[in-house]
Amino acid sequence: MSKQLDAFLKTHCEFLWVLDSNKVPRRAENFNEWSNWMMRNDRVIGYTQRSSVTVSTVFLGVAFVSPLAKEPYLFESMVFGGPDNNFVRRYRTWDEAARGHEQVCIKAKVKRRKRKQPDG
Repeated sequence: MSKQLDAFLKTHCEFLWVLDSNKVPRRAENFNEWSNWMMRNDRVIGYTQRSSVTVSTVFLGVAFVSPLAKEPYLFESMVFGGPDNNFVRRYRTWDEAARGHEQVCIKAKVKRRKRKQPDG
């Protein structure tokens, strides 16, 4: 690895995250840990498809930092297709992302509808 790339990665590792065995985010110690974790682990929290609309919720592994937030956004739901195409919502924890996935599915109308019971 070049010295410039090594220096860049050392200064930007604060933006690289992995999940521990309890699905709790923690900063990666270095680029190698992060890249190995990203290749070897399932990052999908939810994937729901109905007709031509898909909602995907994943652990990003890269921090999106808001100036007003104390914790980074590390998870993301995105809608592909339909009127809400490219709608994005971000979360800080696995549990928030799991709940958020269901909410985005409802918004994008990809939640499977319950069958109505026949009358009488």
